[in-house]
Amino acid sequence: MSLLLALALQAAALTGHDCQATIGPLYDGPDIASLPNQVDGSAVGGVEGLAALRASRGTAPIIVNGGNFGRADFRRARLANICFVGSDLTGSDWRGVEAPGMAFVDSNLEGANLAGARLPRVLLRQPNLKNVDATGADLSGGKLDGGWDGSVENWRLDRANLRGFRFDCSITIGDGCPIDGDL
Repeated sequence: MSLLLALALQAAALTGHDCQATIGPLYDGPDIASLPNQVDGSAVGGVEGLAALRASRGTAPIIVNGGNFGRADFRRARLANICFVGSDLTGSDWRGVEAPGMAFVDSNLEGANLAGARLPRVLLRQPNLKNVDATGADLSGGKLDGGWDGSVENWRLDRANLRGFRFDCSITIGDGCPIDGDL
């Protein structure tokens, strides 16, 4: 059964039933607070709670508001279509994870290890990516947008799959992208 669930999650991410499609464009998308399937990140119960939530709710995107997942080990979790909003993920470990269709909106990933992570169609909106190692990660079809308050300082993308990845940045404060460091 877990193979069927994995295939269904992967198919859902490929057809637009993911966080990027659910949250929508920076200014033309819905208000995140009005989206269905939301949970309080502080009440989830860590990685195990997220995995149980994902398994119980099928493939629909889940909006995780807040929560402290700092230093969490996500390597074995099946978390496709999880949309983190305002979450603390500092120092978390995503090495080798397979989690298509995710989002990190106004979330802190400082020092996280995404080396080899497979995160196709990821949405990175105003994230703190300071000192994030995404060496060899699959970020294909993903997007970075929104706000200068995030950080890309020392964001490592060596050998990352960026096919179809968009840096969707403009010149105003609300829709610019962080420019505080070298990529």
